[in-house]
Amino acid sequence: TILTNPVGALNCLSLNPPISDNLSHGYNFDDDDSCHLIESTDLSDKPPLNLPELSYLGGLTQVHELTAGSLAIDAVPQDDCLDLEDQPVTSDQRNAPRDENCDLGAFEADASVCGNGILDAGEGCDDQGESATCTAECQVKPEEPSALCRNNVLDPGEECDDGNDQDDDDCNNACLLNHNNSDNPVILGGGCSLNPGKK
Repeated sequence: TILTNPVGALNCLSLNPPISDNLSHGYNFDDDDSCHLIESTDLSDKPPLNLPELSYLGGLTQVHELTAGSLAIDAVPQDDCLDLEDQPVTSDQRNAPRDENCDLGAFEADASVCGNGILDAGEGCDDQGESATCTAECQVKPEEPSALCRNNVLDPGEECDDGNDQDDDDCNNACLLNHNNSDNPVILGGGCSLNPGKK
């Protein structure tokens, strides 16, 4: 847990005597030591974490993102990254996976994982696996040619339609003109290729 007050007030008030063993299970962060944390793994009276404002970073609730170099990153060893029932904590508040060593708080800083349903840095999309618009590598799929392409009919959005699967002729497989194949190609539906400059 991260206990810090961004407006300069004390993190905890009237907590004397210190928090009991029943309340602190260790790995808490208190930058002003006002919470009187007593576990040896608690981080008290440390420099502020300089947390940015709460924001939606995936998941249903807002969280504070941990910035590079934060004392909270990887502060909890894997063997101690457990819930109150001693079960492994495998995800953060956003449902992003926890690393080997857990970060303090609700945000796991190194949780950029494709397929977790959270749009992380470097991802164009994340649909929790491949979808009609997102690849398995979390990149946006290029638009497929129209299902009507290569049907020998010039449909809206097509520059040509010669009805074949040859990609290196005047009309490619995306029904776009290959302008470098002839001097002045004009290709119409029905597979007819007209070149008005030649007889």
